[in-house]
Amino acid sequence: SSVIYNVIKLPEVRKKAEEFQADFELRPTFIAIGRLHHRKGYAELMRVHKRLLDQNLMHSIAVIGGGNEMENLKNQAKELGVEKTFQLLDSQKNPWPYVKAADYFVLPSKSESYPLTIGEVMGLHKPIISTNVGGIPEMIDNGKDGILVNFDEDEIFEAMKKFLTDPDLVMQITNGTKNADEKFDENKIYQQVTQVFEQQFRLKNA
Repeated sequence: SSVIYNVIKLPEVRKKAEEFQADFELRPTFIAIGRLHHRKGYAELMRVHKRLLDQNLMHSIAVIGGGNEMENLKNQAKELGVEKTFQLLDSQKNPWPYVKAADYFVLPSKSESYPLTIGEVMGLHKPIISTNVGGIPEMIDNGKDGILVNFDEDEIFEAMKKFLTDPDLVMQITNGTKNADEKFDENKIYQQVTQVFEQQFRLKNA
């Protein structure tokens, strides 16, 4: 058997990121993309956000996505007093200008498979913090082009704090994302698909 990952079209993502100008009032800004489901970890991310603010580490978080947790998250934001700094932007037809405008990307999920969003965000050269779940460790070289953490509020807190306080680390991770085109080279994936079919053809006609 062979495992071949889906193609990540980085030129297309970059083109879409230029379609309009997005901005955020409070910076630096972490952005997240995903449906609002309890397994995506946004309730935990919001509590981490509040802890960082309580330590005077000013920042904002913007979440793009819709889902059945919207009302719960709105209520939690009100209870924590972070309605202005934890923005729920709902679903967006084109999220990439928002990602381009943000400073960092965070993925706090409890579980994932092989989220193409990681590669797409890396292609926009955004430093990433992600939970170490599913196929994500196959996409991120920890400490080089992203930071991997366990699904744990303390670990997410510490990673986000480092991004907010250690510009050298952020620069290191950002520089690491410059290899995204090579890492997710669609031509290599097409070649892998071709090789599988050629192998099957040879076996069939042997």
